[in-house]
Amino acid sequence: LATCDALVQAHGALKGLAASLMKIANDVRWLASGPRCGIGEISIPENEPGSSIMPGKVNPAQCEALTMLCCQV
Repeated sequence: LATCDALVQAHGALKGLAASLMKIANDVRWLASGPRCGIGEISIPENEPGSSIMPGKVNPAQCEALTMLCCQV
């Protein structure tokens, strides 16, 4: 029973880290939204092509990947 306490504490620490990383990823996504209808404070790099309908669009691929990873913890 004493060994399970350490496992529960480790899981709680990882869960807290995942929640913090998810908030950071969402904040970066909101700050990068724009410039017309969003905040537009920062610009994220274009690592993959955007939409064929909207050629100037930049998808926040890294933010989405981090958010999906944090949801799995």
